Amino acid sequence: MKKNYVARGIKYLQNHSLSSLYVKMSERLYRDKVERDYDRWARERQVSEEELQKQRKYKFENEITFSIIVPVFNTPETYLREMIESVLNQSYGNLELCIADGSTQEKPREIIQDYQQKDSRVKYKKLQENKGISENTNEALNMASGEFIGLFDHDDLLEPDVLFQVMKVLEKRPAIDIIYTDEDKMD
Repeated sequence: MKKNYVARGIKYLQNHSLSSLYVKMSERLYRDKVERDYDRWARERQVSEEELQKQRKYKFENEITFSIIVPVFNTPETYLREMIESVLNQSYGNLELCIADGSTQEKPREIIQDYQQKDSRVKYKKLQENKGISENTNEALNMASGEFIGLFDHDDLLEPDVLFQVMKVLEKRPAIDIIYTDEDKMD
């Protein structure tokens, strides 16, 4: 591996200055350190299974239903299953998962219908044709009956306590109409 870095460094030097190579190496080392630090930071803040159990038992004064709407199009099985399970396994379970499927393949339908049979919170509509992300999202929105809507993509994942954390905010400030949660990119 070290030889690869040396060879790449020599090749880079053929077209750039030594100071340019130094800047590039410094940026790379900094980016690697930031990523390692962020990974450690995120792991340290992940909710424990013990805390998730406490959250599942907690009763809010005003239980709100969240509608998580998802447009689906030929999603690979692994991503589709992970997405569905990340929603259904929330520590706050008053939710519905509304999926509009514009897939040209049969496998997404089979997977979603399997989850639908096991969990009544899954709402599913097979679209006659793929109408694109906007119209497919609108089709999923038409199924929603919750007080709050969560926009979700077919390969996204939720941390297991996201809706619980949102409920905590809504309990303190019930007049809120819109809540934004941040995202992480995964590889």
